[in-house]
Parts: sequence; C-alpha cells; structure tokens
Amino acid sequence: MVEIIEKLSLIAFIAAGVCALLAIFLWFHFRILSVVNDLSGKTAKKAIAKIREKNTKTGDKSYR
Repeated sequence: MVEIIEKLSLIAFIAAGVCALLAIFLWFHFRILSVVNDLSGKTAKKAIAKIREKNTKTGDKSYR
C-alpha cells in the first residue's frame, strides 16, 4: 500500500511540475501581461502621455 501511495505522490509532483511549466509557457505565448495592461488602462495612459508630449514639443495637434 505504501508503494502505491509513493508512486501516486511522485506522479502528482511530476504532473504539478509539468502544469507549472505549461502555465509559464502560455503566459508568455499569449502575452498575458499586455492583456492585463490593456484591461487596466495602463496602455492607454502611456499612449495619451506620448500624444500630449508630442503636442507640447511640436505644437501639432493630433486631434485635428
């Protein structure tokens, strides 16, 4: 009985490691950080800041 539990434990640890590696791969493959930034509005804030900086430097208004 102990041998069966040890084997199941080893299989569970290996499966957990594989799942962790898969989660890390999918995080980078689907670029989850950019999705989080889009949903939180961080990307839009950076874009607006760049437009405002461009407007103050050149005087050209991009909304015309």
